[in-house]
Amino acid sequence: ILESRPLELIKELRELSKEPSREFLKFVEQTFSNNKTDSKHNPSFQSMLLKIPFTFNSKCIKQERKDNAEVNIIQKYDFSNIVSIDIDLLREFRLYLADKDIKRKKLEKKQAQFSSLYSKFSNNNANKICWIEKLLKTPITDSRKFCLWRILIPYLRNVRKLNDMEINTILIKWLDECNNHKKLDFNPHQKIKENLRDTKEYFPISLEKLKNENKELYDLIKDLFFT
Repeated sequence: ILESRPLELIKELRELSKEPSREFLKFVEQTFSNNKTDSKHNPSFQSMLLKIPFTFNSKCIKQERKDNAEVNIIQKYDFSNIVSIDIDLLREFRLYLADKDIKRKKLEKKQAQFSSLYSKFSNNNANKICWIEKLLKTPITDSRKFCLWRILIPYLRNVRKLNDMEINTILIKWLDECNNHKKLDFNPHQKIKENLRDTKEYFPISLEKLKNENKELYDLIKDLFFT
């Protein structure tokens, strides 16, 4: 076998990935299959046709070719001469890692921003919850009934302590705006009346619980925080 340099020795790759050799397996699998492989498949060195020097090839032993069973190095890599990236495949791999690194940093930044905003919006005034106030000013096209039942009516009644007439006025205005973007599939006056009767002393759902209960709405609200 040939003893080639590990990709971890290449500075340009090491700066972009903690495990460039492992990521290279994924990259070449996608490249040589024209991106037709399963995106969730993660190849490993154990699943590759690799042999460790000075171990024994079990097939040779079974075939009684013991003289040829040991894995030998026929050409060593010169570790004193670690050259820069100079072939197309490695250059493309470096661009692949750079793109992943940019996306990872953007995601980490967005998650940090959201964590900061979540903390800020979770520490509300006695009668105001900022993310719900923002929702009340933003017409949406889906989950309107869910918002009435789990968020807006409990919030307006039990946090802001408004009376039924005030709640009705605020929500009809919000639903009218929602209807302008996508027609409602329910009677707004009737639905508000039903939810006012049923909410009683319930409080609005938290963002943390909303993430599990209605991920689509949670993502929408999260996006509103960054606009």
